[in-house]
Amino acid sequence: MMDPIALNVLKLYPAANGTGLPNTAQNNLAIQSVPQSPTDRVDFKVDHNFNTNRRMFVRYNRFKQATAAADFWGNGAAPSDGIMYWGSHNAAADYTETIGANTIINIRGGLSLFTAWRPAFSYGYDVTKLGFSQALQDVTLKTGAPRIPRFDIQDYNSVGPNNGSTYTSDNVAYSLVGNVTRISGKHSMKFGADVRMFTLGFAQFGSSPGNFSFTRGMTQGPDPRVAGNGDGLASFLLGAGTSGAATHRIKPSDMSRYYAMYAQDDY
Repeated sequence: MMDPIALNVLKLYPAANGTGLPNTAQNNLAIQSVPQSPTDRVDFKVDHNFNTNRRMFVRYNRFKQATAAADFWGNGAAPSDGIMYWGSHNAAADYTETIGANTIINIRGGLSLFTAWRPAFSYGYDVTKLGFSQALQDVTLKTGAPRIPRFDIQDYNSVGPNNGSTYTSDNVAYSLVGNVTRISGKHSMKFGADVRMFTLGFAQFGSSPGNFSFTRGMTQGPDPRVAGNGDGLASFLLGAGTSGAATHRIKPSDMSRYYAMYAQDDY
Protein backbone atom coordinates (compact mmCIF):
# COMPACT_ATOMS: atom_id res chain seq x y z
CA MET A 1 0.00 0.00 0.00
CA MET A 2 1.37 3.39 -0.94
CA ASP A 3 1.89 6.02 1.70
CA PRO A 4 -0.85 8.72 1.51
CA ILE A 5 1.57 11.55 2.36
CA ALA A 6 3.91 10.43 -0.43
CA LEU A 7 1.04 10.45 -2.90
CA ASN A 8 0.15 14.01 -1.91
CA VAL A 9 3.77 15.13 -2.19
CA LEU A 10 4.02 13.52 -5.61
CA LYS A 11 1.37 15.97 -6.84
CA LEU A 12 3.76 18.85 -6.14
CA TYR A 13 6.04 17.81 -9.00
CA PRO A 14 5.34 19.89 -12.14
CA ALA A 15 4.01 18.12 -15.20
CA ALA A 16 6.52 17.16 -17.90
CA ASN A 17 6.81 19.55 -20.83
CA GLY A 18 9.10 17.42 -23.02
CA THR A 19 9.67 13.82 -24.11
CA GLY A 20 12.95 13.39 -22.27
CA LEU A 21 15.51 10.67 -22.95
CA PRO A 22 14.54 7.45 -24.77
CA ASN A 23 13.39 4.55 -22.58
CA THR A 24 13.79 6.38 -19.24
CA ALA A 25 12.06 9.71 -20.09
CA GLN A 26 14.59 11.45 -17.88
CA ASN A 27 15.11 15.21 -18.35
CA ASN A 28 11.55 15.66 -19.55
CA LEU A 29 11.10 19.02 -17.85
CA ALA A 30 12.75 22.32 -18.75
CA ILE A 31 11.83 25.58 -17.05
CA GLN A 32 13.51 28.95 -17.53
CA SER A 33 13.06 32.08 -15.50
CA VAL A 34 14.77 35.43 -15.23
CA PRO A 35 14.89 36.46 -11.57
CA GLN A 36 15.05 40.17 -10.93
CA SER A 37 16.64 42.17 -8.13
CA PRO A 38 14.77 45.50 -7.85
CA THR A 39 16.82 48.01 -5.91
CA ASP A 40 15.90 51.39 -4.40
CA ARG A 41 18.39 53.86 -2.99
CA VAL A 42 17.97 57.32 -1.52
CA ASP A 43 20.80 59.61 -0.35
CA PHE A 44 20.66 63.16 0.90
CA LYS A 45 22.79 65.51 2.94
CA VAL A 46 22.07 68.97 4.31
CA ASP A 47 24.87 71.32 5.37
CA HIS A 48 24.21 74.46 7.35
CA ASN A 49 26.57 77.19 8.56
CA PHE A 50 25.11 79.11 11.51
CA ASN A 51 28.01 81.54 11.35
CA THR A 52 31.73 81.47 10.62
CA ASN A 53 32.38 79.47 13.82
CA ARG A 54 29.43 77.09 13.98
CA ARG A 55 28.29 74.58 11.37
CA MET A 56 26.57 71.23 11.11
CA PHE A 57 25.33 68.64 8.65
CA VAL A 58 22.68 65.94 8.58
CA ARG A 59 23.01 62.90 6.32
CA TYR A 60 20.58 60.06 5.52
CA ASN A 61 20.80 56.96 3.33
CA ARG A 62 18.14 54.39 2.52
CA PHE A 63 18.88 51.16 0.63
CA LYS A 64 16.37 48.43 -0.23
CA GLN A 65 16.69 45.35 -2.43
CA ALA A 66 14.88 42.10 -3.21
CA THR A 67 17.65 39.63 -4.11
CA ALA A 68 16.97 37.55 -7.21
CA ALA A 69 15.36 34.13 -6.81
CA ALA A 70 12.70 32.24 -8.74
CA ASP A 71 9.91 29.84 -7.83
CA PHE A 72 10.51 27.61 -10.85
CA TRP A 73 7.61 25.22 -10.18
CA GLY A 74 5.14 27.96 -9.34
CA ASN A 75 3.87 26.22 -6.20
CA GLY A 76 6.62 26.81 -3.63
CA ALA A 77 7.80 23.18 -3.75
CA ALA A 78 10.94 23.63 -5.87
CA PRO A 79 14.22 22.93 -4.02
CA SER A 80 15.38 26.53 -3.76
CA ASP A 81 15.55 29.53 -1.44
CA GLY A 82 13.05 32.34 -1.41
CA ILE A 83 13.59 36.00 -2.23
CA MET A 84 15.79 37.85 0.24
CA TYR A 85 14.23 41.19 1.16
CA TRP A 86 16.83 43.34 2.83
CA GLY A 87 17.62 46.95 3.40
CA SER A 88 19.15 49.57 5.63
CA HIS A 89 18.63 53.03 7.07
CA ASN A 90 21.69 55.09 7.97
CA ALA A 91 21.59 58.54 9.52
CA ALA A 92 24.18 60.87 11.02
CA ALA A 93 24.28 64.37 12.45
CA ASP A 94 27.52 66.33 12.99
CA TYR A 95 28.07 69.62 14.78
CA THR A 96 31.36 71.58 14.85
CA GLU A 97 32.10 74.79 16.73
CA THR A 98 35.29 76.83 16.81
CA ILE A 99 35.94 78.71 20.04
CA GLY A 100 38.51 81.42 19.69
CA ALA A 101 41.62 80.68 17.70
CA ASN A 102 42.70 77.57 19.58
CA THR A 103 39.73 75.30 20.36
CA ILE A 104 37.43 73.16 18.22
CA ILE A 105 34.51 71.11 19.51
CA ASN A 106 32.96 68.32 17.42
CA ILE A 107 29.98 66.11 18.27
CA ARG A 108 28.61 63.39 16.00
CA GLY A 109 25.71 60.97 16.42
CA GLY A 110 24.79 58.06 14.18
CA LEU A 111 22.07 55.48 13.75
CA SER A 112 22.15 52.41 11.49
CA LEU A 113 19.35 49.88 10.99
CA PHE A 114 19.63 46.71 8.91
CA THR A 115 16.84 44.21 8.25
CA ALA A 116 16.72 41.03 6.20
CA TRP A 117 13.84 38.63 5.62
CA ARG A 118 13.92 35.59 3.37
CA PRO A 119 10.74 33.50 3.54
CA ALA A 120 10.58 30.26 1.61
CA PHE A 121 8.34 30.47 -1.46
CA SER A 122 5.90 28.19 0.37
CA TYR A 123 6.02 30.24 3.59
CA GLY A 124 2.74 29.91 5.46
CA TYR A 125 2.01 26.44 4.07
CA ASP A 126 -0.17 24.12 6.16
CA VAL A 127 1.47 20.68 6.35
CA THR A 128 -1.85 19.03 7.17
CA LYS A 129 -2.66 19.41 3.46
CA LEU A 130 -0.08 16.68 2.85
CA GLY A 131 -1.46 14.45 5.60
CA PHE A 132 0.82 15.40 8.47
CA SER A 133 -0.65 15.88 11.93
CA GLN A 134 -1.98 19.15 13.28
CA ALA A 135 0.58 18.80 16.09
CA LEU A 136 3.43 19.22 13.61
CA GLN A 137 1.77 22.29 12.12
CA ASP A 138 1.28 23.81 15.58
CA VAL A 139 4.95 23.34 16.47
CA THR A 140 6.01 24.75 13.11
CA LEU A 141 3.91 27.87 13.61
CA LYS A 142 5.55 28.44 16.99
CA THR A 143 9.02 28.28 15.47
CA GLY A 144 8.10 30.75 12.74
CA ALA A 145 8.93 28.65 9.67
CA PRO A 146 5.72 27.15 8.23
CA ARG A 147 6.52 25.82 4.75
CA ILE A 148 6.50 22.66 2.65
CA PRO A 149 8.80 20.05 4.25
CA ARG A 150 11.89 18.88 2.42
CA PHE A 151 11.91 15.44 0.75
CA ASP A 152 15.24 14.16 -0.62
CA ILE A 153 14.73 11.15 -2.91
CA GLN A 154 17.78 9.35 -4.23
CA ASP A 155 18.22 9.71 -8.02
CA TYR A 156 15.23 12.06 -8.23
CA ASN A 157 14.70 15.76 -7.84
CA SER A 158 14.10 16.85 -4.26
CA VAL A 159 10.80 18.39 -3.22
CA GLY A 160 10.58 21.33 -0.86
CA PRO A 161 12.66 24.40 -0.08
CA ASN A 162 16.30 24.18 0.88
CA ASN A 163 16.98 23.72 4.56
CA GLY A 164 17.60 27.10 6.15
CA SER A 165 15.69 28.90 3.42
CA THR A 166 13.66 30.89 5.97
CA TYR A 167 15.89 33.55 7.50
CA THR A 168 15.46 36.80 9.39
CA SER A 169 17.83 39.37 10.84
CA ASP A 170 17.35 42.75 12.53
CA ASN A 171 20.39 44.81 13.52
CA VAL A 172 20.63 48.28 15.04
CA ALA A 173 23.75 50.32 15.81
CA TYR A 174 23.85 53.59 17.76
CA SER A 175 26.93 55.80 18.08
CA LEU A 176 27.80 59.07 19.79
CA VAL A 177 31.27 60.59 19.47
CA GLY A 178 32.53 63.86 20.91
CA ASN A 179 35.95 65.46 20.96
CA VAL A 180 37.71 68.68 21.78
CA THR A 181 40.86 69.85 20.01
CA ARG A 182 43.02 72.46 21.74
CA ILE A 183 46.12 74.19 20.37
CA SER A 184 48.43 75.59 23.00
CA GLY A 185 51.91 76.64 22.06
CA LYS A 186 53.70 73.64 20.58
CA HIS A 187 50.99 71.29 21.86
CA SER A 188 48.08 69.99 19.77
CA MET A 189 45.84 68.22 22.28
CA LYS A 190 42.73 66.19 21.57
CA PHE A 191 40.30 64.71 24.10
CA GLY A 192 37.23 62.67 23.32
CA ALA A 193 34.74 59.96 24.13
CA ASP A 194 33.09 57.28 21.99
CA VAL A 195 29.89 55.48 23.02
CA ARG A 196 28.29 52.77 20.88
CA MET A 197 25.53 50.21 21.25
CA PHE A 198 24.76 47.27 18.96
CA THR A 199 21.70 45.03 18.91
CA LEU A 200 21.32 41.85 16.86
CA GLY A 201 18.26 39.69 16.29
CA PHE A 202 18.80 36.65 14.12
CA ALA A 203 17.14 33.37 13.18
CA GLN A 204 17.62 30.75 10.47
CA PHE A 205 15.11 27.96 10.82
CA GLY A 206 16.99 24.95 9.49
CA SER A 207 14.86 21.96 8.55
CA SER A 208 11.62 23.09 10.17
CA PRO A 209 8.99 21.69 9.74
CA GLY A 210 10.94 18.58 8.67
CA ASN A 211 13.47 16.97 6.36
CA PHE A 212 13.00 13.39 5.11
CA SER A 213 15.40 11.24 3.10
CA PHE A 214 14.63 8.19 0.95
CA THR A 215 17.23 5.96 -0.68
CA ARG A 216 17.29 2.80 -2.78
CA GLY A 217 18.27 0.82 0.28
CA MET A 218 14.74 0.32 1.58
CA THR A 219 13.59 -1.37 -1.65
CA GLN A 220 16.70 -3.23 -2.80
CA GLY A 221 16.46 -6.99 -3.06
CA PRO A 222 15.73 -9.79 -3.19
CA ASP A 223 18.55 -9.83 -0.64
CA PRO A 224 18.29 -6.48 1.17
CA ARG A 225 21.90 -6.80 2.32
CA VAL A 226 23.19 -6.61 -1.25
CA ALA A 227 23.38 -3.12 -2.71
CA GLY A 228 22.97 -2.35 -6.38
CA ASN A 229 19.26 -2.18 -7.04
CA GLY A 230 16.21 -0.69 -5.44
CA ASP A 231 14.66 2.66 -6.25
CA GLY A 232 14.51 5.85 -4.21
CA LEU A 233 11.06 6.78 -5.47
CA ALA A 234 9.75 3.30 -4.64
CA SER A 235 11.04 3.70 -1.08
CA PHE A 236 9.39 7.14 -0.96
CA LEU A 237 6.02 5.83 -2.16
CA LEU A 238 6.12 3.13 0.51
CA GLY A 239 6.91 5.72 3.18
CA ALA A 240 10.12 3.79 3.97
CA GLY A 241 12.58 6.57 4.73
CA THR A 242 16.17 6.23 5.84
CA SER A 243 16.34 9.39 7.96
CA GLY A 244 14.37 12.39 9.05
CA ALA A 245 14.90 15.47 11.18
CA ALA A 246 13.15 18.60 12.35
CA THR A 247 15.14 21.46 13.85
CA HIS A 248 13.39 24.06 15.93
CA ARG A 249 16.00 26.70 16.60
CA ILE A 250 15.94 29.58 19.02
CA LYS A 251 15.73 33.17 17.88
CA PRO A 252 18.49 34.93 19.83
CA SER A 253 18.63 38.63 20.50
CA ASP A 254 21.95 40.10 21.55
CA MET A 255 23.07 43.54 22.69
CA SER A 256 26.58 44.86 23.26
CA ARG A 257 27.90 48.22 24.43
CA TYR A 258 31.19 49.97 23.79
CA TYR A 259 32.61 52.87 25.78
CA ALA A 260 35.93 54.59 25.16
CA MET A 261 37.75 57.76 26.19
CA TYR A 262 40.99 59.04 24.80
CA ALA A 263 43.54 61.81 25.11
CA GLN A 264 46.31 62.70 22.68
CA ASP A 265 49.01 65.30 22.66
CA ASP A 266 51.15 65.99 19.59
CA TYR A 267 54.17 67.97 20.68
